[in-house]
Order: sequence, then C-alpha cells, then structure tokens
Amino acid sequence: MPELLHQVLREFTAARGREGEKLQEFLLQRIEQIETLCTLVAPRIPTAIAAYEEKLAGRLRIAMQTSDDERLRQEITLFASKLMWMKSCRACKPIWSK
Repeated sequence: MPELLHQVLREFTAARGREGEKLQEFLLQRIEQIETLCTLVAPRIPTAIAAYEEKLAGRLRIAMQTSDDERLRQEITLFASKLMWMKSCRACKPIWSK
C-alpha cells in the first residue's frame, strides 16, 4: 500500500509540474504580447500627454474664471490621478526618465 501511495504522489507531482510548465509558457507568451503592444503604444504617449495637458489647461482656464473652488479642485484632482497612472504605466517609464 505505501508503494502505491508513493506512486500516486509521484504521478500527481509530475502532472502538476507539466501543468506548471504549460502555465508558464502561456503566461510568458501573454507577457510578450503585452510588451509588444506597449512598444507600439509608447511612441504615441507624448502626443497623448500633450493633448491631455492642453485639454486640461483649457478646462482649468474655464474653472478659474468662475468662483467655484470645488470645480477647480475637481479638475486638479482629476489631472493628478491621471498623471499618477501615467507615471506608473510601464510603457510610460522611458518618457518620465528623460
């Protein structure tokens, strides 16, 4: 009986190892695809940032013309949150390091 149990455990361990290898291969392929997409998107990021900054500047100019401090706070908070996301984005990192 103990030999049978050891046999089953060895087969189970081998099966889990094969599953792990397949999962690793799958994940590495997906990572490669994501990195390829990031490489394609990265050159567009400076233009997108510039367009967003221009849009934000316009919105801030409008907000500053009113006496609504809450609106101004909302616009600044929105900008800060998007800026933090862009800085955390792996595709953006080469841009921030310049």
